[in-house]
Amino acid sequence: MNHARGVTIITDPIAGVQEVDTFTCCHCQQIVDKPPRVAATDGRIGAWCTCCDAAMCLDCVGKGCTPIQRWLDQQEKRRWIAEAC
Repeated sequence: MNHARGVTIITDPIAGVQEVDTFTCCHCQQIVDKPPRVAATDGRIGAWCTCCDAAMCLDCVGKGCTPIQRWLDQQEKRRWIAEAC
């Protein structure tokens, strides 16, 4: 994934307006700034989850694969079980 999925616009009175490419972690939804000419999966800013087939942040590397939608479904199911008791 060399292409960014989003852009952050930083406005500074001294430096002016800067645009920074970003990607969103497939597990925790953290937005990660991607430097120019650096792939999101190069190991300095993120990695590739082969289960989700998407980029993830360094905080999620080495943890189990739990995409945000699966985590939300689990939380909802736990709530239903807790309310049923």
